[in-house]
Amino acid sequence: MPDGTLISSLRDKDGDNVGDGWEISYGFDPCDNSCPNQNDDGDNDGIKDYHEYCLEDSPGSFVENNVIIKYHNMSKWGAQSDRQDIFVEVDWMADEKNAIELIPEWGTYREYSYLVEYKMSNEAKEKVILAFFKACKYGVNITLHIDDGCMGGGNSITYAKKLSIDEANNLYDNEFTNNRKGIFYYCVRAFLNPSGDDTVGGKAFHIPNDWFVMYMGIWSADNEGKMTRNCIHELGHDLGLYHTSHTYPAGKVEGNAKTCMNEDDRYTVDYHSIEWQSLDFSKPHHSAN
Repeated sequence: MPDGTLISSLRDKDGDNVGDGWEISYGFDPCDNSCPNQNDDGDNDGIKDYHEYCLEDSPGSFVENNVIIKYHNMSKWGAQSDRQDIFVEVDWMADEKNAIELIPEWGTYREYSYLVEYKMSNEAKEKVILAFFKACKYGVNITLHIDDGCMGGGNSITYAKKLSIDEANNLYDNEFTNNRKGIFYYCVRAFLNPSGDDTVGGKAFHIPNDWFVMYMGIWSADNEGKMTRNCIHELGHDLGLYHTSHTYPAGKVEGNAKTCMNEDDRYTVDYHSIEWQSLDFSKPHHSAN
């Protein structure tokens, strides 16, 4: 009966905290608690098979070396052990504004404050995710997932008009939890770059890396579009892509865009380039700062 699938997915015969239904779906033995183990990465996306099911955090738990470790159910967020996944946690600046309003019945004014959160729009998220979804046309089966709080990670952070390199490093150290490092990439949506100018830009710091910053400058709908393309571009650097390629020599704008994720209005990724095909996702991503 249909409910049987649900029931089996909740069972755990071997007591490894991985549901029997999930293990059967991806070819693991539900009676063998040694699989999936902590070291296997069947789809070579840099996320271990075990973590494709659960991430060390809350809710739920499993025991490792006699220590109880909390976890999230990664499979509920779309992770699959037979398809490459990229997870990005996105934090954003929140700015407190002050305002005054007239209260007619009081015959006076009231001062109040409110919070403006410069969160990544749903439209922007869809465009970035779609850029990766288009890979299926080239036989590349990879899925991008963005956590803007929907997976328990992304959240608003303290406003800073200019974000210095040291401040950015502190955000990485303090806002991006250790249990996510090596599994998620981390992105900060900031206002002005360290020099204080209001141009839209980004910084990946090192290639490859596991985090980057997007600078929105003065917020506008047009700048939001630029930041969306910028997100694709800087993530390309984190994955190991440079500005030059075999197809496009250094100095050509289209070469930069083609090789390291597109920054033009097409929101595309050059999956059939030599550089993309040579990327090794199985290598654990980590900060080089």
